[in-house]
Amino acid sequence: MKILIKTLVLVFTVILISGYVTILVNQTVSTNIVEQEVRDHLESVAKSRANHIETILNEYKQTVERMATGIPFRNIVDPSKDYNQSIEQVNRRINSIIQSTEDISRIRILDKNGIVVASSHTDVGQNKSAAEIFLKGKEEVYIGAIHISNFTGNIVISVAAPILVNGEFSGVIIVNYDAERGLFKITTDRTGLGETGEIYLVNKDGYMITPSRFVNNTFLKQKINTETTWDWFSAIEIFEAPEHEDAAVLYKNYLGTEVLRVQVPIPMMGWYLVAEISEEEAFTPIAEIVRRMLSILALILVIGVVFSTVLSRMITKPILELHHGIEEIEKGDLDYKIGTEASDEIGQLSRAFDSMTTELKKSRAELEEYSSGLEEKMEERTKELDEKVKESEEQAMATLNLLEDVNETKNELEESRQAILNVVQDLETEKLEVESAKEALEATNIKLERSNKELQDFTYIASHDLREPLRKISAFGQLLQESLKGKLDEDEEENFAFMIDGAMRMQQMVNDLLLYSRVTTKAKPLERVDLNVVIEDLKNVELAIQVEETGGVINVPEPLPPVQADPSQIHQLLQNLIGNGLKYHRKDVPPVITVRGRVVDGNMVRIEVQDNGIGIEERYCANIFGMFKRLHSREDYEGSGIGLAVCKKIVERHGGEIGVESNPGVGSVFWFTLPITIDELQITN
Repeated sequence: MKILIKTLVLVFTVILISGYVTILVNQTVSTNIVEQEVRDHLESVAKSRANHIETILNEYKQTVERMATGIPFRNIVDPSKDYNQSIEQVNRRINSIIQSTEDISRIRILDKNGIVVASSHTDVGQNKSAAEIFLKGKEEVYIGAIHISNFTGNIVISVAAPILVNGEFSGVIIVNYDAERGLFKITTDRTGLGETGEIYLVNKDGYMITPSRFVNNTFLKQKINTETTWDWFSAIEIFEAPEHEDAAVLYKNYLGTEVLRVQVPIPMMGWYLVAEISEEEAFTPIAEIVRRMLSILALILVIGVVFSTVLSRMITKPILELHHGIEEIEKGDLDYKIGTEASDEIGQLSRAFDSMTTELKKSRAELEEYSSGLEEKMEERTKELDEKVKESEEQAMATLNLLEDVNETKNELEESRQAILNVVQDLETEKLEVESAKEALEATNIKLERSNKELQDFTYIASHDLREPLRKISAFGQLLQESLKGKLDEDEEENFAFMIDGAMRMQQMVNDLLLYSRVTTKAKPLERVDLNVVIEDLKNVELAIQVEETGGVINVPEPLPPVQADPSQIHQLLQNLIGNGLKYHRKDVPPVITVRGRVVDGNMVRIEVQDNGIGIEERYCANIFGMFKRLHSREDYEGSGIGLAVCKKIVERHGGEIGVESNPGVGSVFWFTLPITIDELQITN
């Protein structure tokens, strides 16, 4: 095989192997990154929609609970009230609510015996005492199963709440919410799901209860048989498990299509929200990456072939010229010059051949000169010629040996060149990997900065654009209510009260959201904070009125160790925790709050706030630190439910942890950890 072909094959093989390894590594890394981004996006969409559904269901419960306290609904089930006046009043109220609320399609009032005494439809007088919605609604606010209404023919969700008259159960209000005007709008929103994605709800029996994007008429008809769905519903029924894994997995859906699926539970209804997108659409970017890498490999192969061709010709050209010169000399042309000016071994060999031919030519001339002489000199010259020939043969042999040495040196140089190429290829591969990792890190930082900017923009809107209209609604509503006092009937006065109360609660929620966001946006540098001074300030200023009204006591048995923290945020943290202990106390039992602290793990301070209040059931302990999480109605305990979420964010901003240990009817212990001060850490060490 010629040197040119050997070089081409060698370079082509090296480029092909190194390119394949590079593509394989880049494809693996890129696939993992793209796949994780797709999974994270689908999980985010599913969780957002599930939270939206839970919010709507909670709003339904709160609205029906407020309706149950309305005067017309209480009068119709109160035997002491005039029936004719009460029925006229409640019918007017029902019609007003249905006309003003788009997603409410039906309202019924049942007395304590389960008889329909008022309704928006023609079912007055029917006995519903055995219906589950009545039996559950007697005890608490209850959301029934989604179903098709016999009167309206729409898919609805029934919500029931007990009606109390003078503190005693007197009836149940049942409100039907049209799912197509509320719940289905969430699941049919295809934002972020591409051309093949869809979101739907599955009940505990495994049937689809929301419209499908690709199949018509699926309500309670399309069976969704997935192993993860049945496992989750079994966990809910057997162990009352509130949490379930919601990671994205590859699965074959009800259409037989391979999809990337995320399943998020909605425990309060026993439902499952399923978000899907086809595997082909989800991983389209990966195929594009592979095509690009193959194009790059093809380009490298072309460049390698051109380079190896040029290099091979540079090496073989002088050797071919030397071979041609030797053939000419063998034919007897001693005047042919094959020497070159090259300084390498081949150049030296060519010049040695020229010296040899010069000597041969000189010997031939001398032989011809002496051949014309005496016979005596013929033998002498012949002998001399033989000696010259012998010397020439020895020189030729030396030349051949030199040629072999040149070939060995050439092979050694080729091996060295190959080793250098391997090292260069390894360095280029490492450089590509480092650049890829750097680009991924920069992209992640850009996304993080964008998210922080969006959060700051939202904080500005909440603090400026939302609060101003709410203040005007509340202020002018109160002025209008005061100016019309005595001129309105009970329904109109109640509507004014609902409007003003709603605006004030919304304003409080906006203020709470602003307080929550300022934990990060208005943070101050950390410094040494004396917790004993903070608690004394709270007792004498912020919590003084609350302590006096409840007859409570705040104890600090031993001095608390100092911490390295933001003073204003630690003030807010302790005010929220101690204030909760004073607020959620048992009836006729004065609250006693005890604050203790100790150093843990050598560099952290653990603070415990213990109370003797109503306590918290263990199943709720993991959820109370969420946004707007409430365990009691506003009639029992006022507040918006964001205080503990603010506490958690403050502690996490300081690098600590927060938790609760509680026993219902006995009390709770809220604990959190904060960094110890530098001087206290040195003393401890």
